[in-house]
Amino acid sequence: MNFLPLRFDEGEEGTRLWLGKGSFPCLRNPLDKGAVTVGIRAENFVVATTLEDGFDVRVELIERLGAQTYAYVEMTGSNVPLTVALPAGHQAQPGDTLVLQPMAEKVHFFDANGRAV
Repeated sequence: MNFLPLRFDEGEEGTRLWLGKGSFPCLRNPLDKGAVTVGIRAENFVVATTLEDGFDVRVELIERLGAQTYAYVEMTGSNVPLTVALPAGHQAQPGDTLVLQPMAEKVHFFDANGRAV
């Protein structure tokens, strides 16, 4: 599981989780406004086409395991490493930039002590 230090905000478009300049919708608000740690499994990202509901990453390494492909990426501007499962046949290469969108319903929240909330 990828653990990300994010902040969330409530605005005109509802609650959103932010990391750097990228953000995505948050379906529930488990804590007070501010910083939160979220957990997102590698298979719970979607490769998007715009930054509207996601964030960009730079591909560092591709691991092709037959039916499954994993991309080891780094978030642009924050140096946060992530592991992402890519769809079958995706042709990402090291050095490519991808836009990732977490599946909002699959995001796990953790408090400051690391307990799931």
